[in-house]
Amino acid sequence: MPEHHYWRVIVTYSDNETSGNRVFKDRAKAETFAVRQKKSPVVKKTVIEPFVRQQYGGRRVSRY
Repeated sequence: MPEHHYWRVIVTYSDNETSGNRVFKDRAKAETFAVRQKKSPVVKKTVIEPFVRQQYGGRRVSRY
């Protein structure tokens, strides 16, 4: 398994909706974001997890 280089913050709101679209390269910045989100009354919890970004595919060139 490849080594992770990113940190994803998953925010769970009081209505059990989740948002996991914030990805940080630095764990300290991820923790700062998570703490700031926790201050909101609609946020139930935040989770910071290691994240491996998928590599972008190469450029696709049409053969036609």
